[in-house]
Amino acid sequence: MQVGILVLGADVKMSLFLQRLKLAKGRIAIKQVLIARLDQLTVEERRFLSSDKKHESVLGPPRIRSPFDNPQRVLKATILPSASVASFSDKGSGSAEKFEEPKKQAVTEQRKHEDISKEPPVYREEPAVAAAASSGNKQSLWIRVNERIGYKIDDSMPDDEKKKIKVARNTFFGSVFVFGSIFVGFVWFCFHYGKAPRDEQGNVVIDEFTGQGFAWFYRILNSFKLWKDYVVEPSREVLLPDPLPYPYHQPKYTLVIEMKNVLVAPEWTYKTGYRFKKRPALDYFLDVVGYPNFEVVIYTSESSMTAPSVVENMDPKQRIMYKLYRDCTKYMNGHHVKDLSKLNRDLSRVIYIEFDPKSFQLNPDNVLRVPKWEGNMDDTALVDLAELLKTIHLSDVDDVRPVLQYYSQFDDPMKEFRRRAQYLAELEEKKHEADQGQSALKRYAVTFCLTNALAQWRVRQRSHQLTALSADDLRTLCNLTNMDSFKQLLKPILVERIVGTTGHDQVAQFIKDASEQYGFTTEWDIFNDNTPYGSKTFKNLIATFDPLVPRRLVLACHYDSKILPGHQFLAATDSAVPCAILLDVARTLGPLLHQRSNKQITLQLIFLDGEEAFVNWSPTDSVYGARHLADLWSKKWYPSTSGSSFELSKEIDRIDVFMLLDLLGTPNPRITSTYGHGTTDLFQELPKIEKALKSLSCLKKRPYAFQPGTSYQAVEDDHVPFMEKGVPIMHLISVPFPRVWHTPDDNEKALDFDTIENLNTVVRVFVARYLGITPSTGK
Repeated sequence: MQVGILVLGADVKMSLFLQRLKLAKGRIAIKQVLIARLDQLTVEERRFLSSDKKHESVLGPPRIRSPFDNPQRVLKATILPSASVASFSDKGSGSAEKFEEPKKQAVTEQRKHEDISKEPPVYREEPAVAAAASSGNKQSLWIRVNERIGYKIDDSMPDDEKKKIKVARNTFFGSVFVFGSIFVGFVWFCFHYGKAPRDEQGNVVIDEFTGQGFAWFYRILNSFKLWKDYVVEPSREVLLPDPLPYPYHQPKYTLVIEMKNVLVAPEWTYKTGYRFKKRPALDYFLDVVGYPNFEVVIYTSESSMTAPSVVENMDPKQRIMYKLYRDCTKYMNGHHVKDLSKLNRDLSRVIYIEFDPKSFQLNPDNVLRVPKWEGNMDDTALVDLAELLKTIHLSDVDDVRPVLQYYSQFDDPMKEFRRRAQYLAELEEKKHEADQGQSALKRYAVTFCLTNALAQWRVRQRSHQLTALSADDLRTLCNLTNMDSFKQLLKPILVERIVGTTGHDQVAQFIKDASEQYGFTTEWDIFNDNTPYGSKTFKNLIATFDPLVPRRLVLACHYDSKILPGHQFLAATDSAVPCAILLDVARTLGPLLHQRSNKQITLQLIFLDGEEAFVNWSPTDSVYGARHLADLWSKKWYPSTSGSSFELSKEIDRIDVFMLLDLLGTPNPRITSTYGHGTTDLFQELPKIEKALKSLSCLKKRPYAFQPGTSYQAVEDDHVPFMEKGVPIMHLISVPFPRVWHTPDDNEKALDFDTIENLNTVVRVFVARYLGITPSTGK
């Protein structure tokens, strides 16, 4: 094996020793000895000596690559001076004869070495060397900058000290950047907002500061004020439009409500993220306080980026008239304050519902402060709050602020209102019991006369004979049918009419206005009753033509609708259509009622409230309006019609017949007289009237609705409380019930208007015959 040895910085004796060295008995021979200083080797020579090809094993190259054999990861020395190298070659003879004069040769080599060392070195830089030098220059510049600003880092410093200096240095440069940016922005702001405005063509626009010496300065100050007002003041001076003009209905009171933590509560979870939870009974609350009772305004500190979607989801029926968000608030001391003076409404009629005192600090007299709701789903405060607001609405006060100030002094105004309501109810009950005790003697004194008068009264009622009508009379009554007018009466009723809701009150008011338009005198029977959802206010409407007439033919129906959780229940057959039939009878027969032959009998329409059960049908959770009215009239005295001055009767005894309509409007109804109602003979007139009208082609081609005979299948309805008082009943209801009964499908699509037209005509003819109206003769 031949080996090349490079001796760096070796002396002459060492080189001579290596030349004469025989290793391993000739098996390893020194082929070449290079004697040179490290700084005198050229790049080519260094690469030659480090080449792998010069040191290959006789066994061949290795089969496994060395992890260090990676040119991309090994940095090779590049800074090498160029110089001549003394080379001594051994031809391989290995004999000592070629070194006959070792002393002279050694002296010669030493002199050459000394001559070479005296030559100045010449350096050749490669591109990588230049880049490294440039980097060093940059690094030295960074060091000089750090020294100049006082943040020099020495390698001898502890690590903690170095870290502190670096943090301080970075803070310094960050501050310089931030404040420099602010300064540049300020300069730009002054330049941009200080110059005169220009129009689209680039011409200077004259403003209020033009011509002044410090116009730039004044414009800058004005811009600062505008920016401040943009952040602090509401986005506009008038937050709400003007009140609705006549003939539109403008509610008397404006109800302003903070949405967050009053109607909804924000919550955040890993699973659902950020969302709002709806407060229990929120739908009921909005139904009660919504239009037309109150002008509801949402005034929230939430951003207009998130709040609109929340309001839309919690109010699908659009009972909220206006929405105001964070941009409409006034920013004061870190809080978004509501300024009610900018609502464009009379503050004496503005009610503001809020829990945060900092939010209503500008208008504390208009606030009804309520506890903050954090998301408790067992909360029922909105029910009590709705009743409190309803009481204010019904009280019709001119200034709500004294009432609000009184209840706001309590931590829980709704709880205080509930306590006072219970107290007043107890006082009223005690007063009622006292009045009953005082009147007991009087009632006992007239009991005998009343018993005889009642017996005679019932005999006269049940012997009433229907007036016979000619074919011309029937055609005339039939021609009064106008289904377009009927649909106009039905449309306002065909809405959700849950007790206490806005739709409920709207329908009641519509029925009242329509009845008065047709010449009927109306009166309300308003009362409160306990329900599974607490105390509720019910309103029966009684419409009477000529109220002084002693005897009445009563047509009745209920106008409320049932609660179907999660659905909008329009209750078309139950009982929007019956209500429209009653109003259509008033419309068509109203002008003819003065022609009735028997002036002792008149027509009375009763629209009952609270027929539907709130939870499950029971004696206490159903027919609220009928139970109250029957009980009220059974205690109300009225002079008898027998002609005797001493005879008295009760108001309920004035009813000849109580005809109740329910579940009508679907195709192919089956209406049958029910056993025990006391009107079997009278009910059989209905199939006869229907048959007579069909023979005259006055009805649409539909199966007979009124069935002869008697049914023994009892149905509980609004007639039961009156039947228990001895009132004769005619129950016009389809049995079996329509398939859409108490389902969301009970809407206008389920109605058959040809069937409705036939029913409407039959009822109209029956009323005309009972009251003695003969339109063809004009008598």
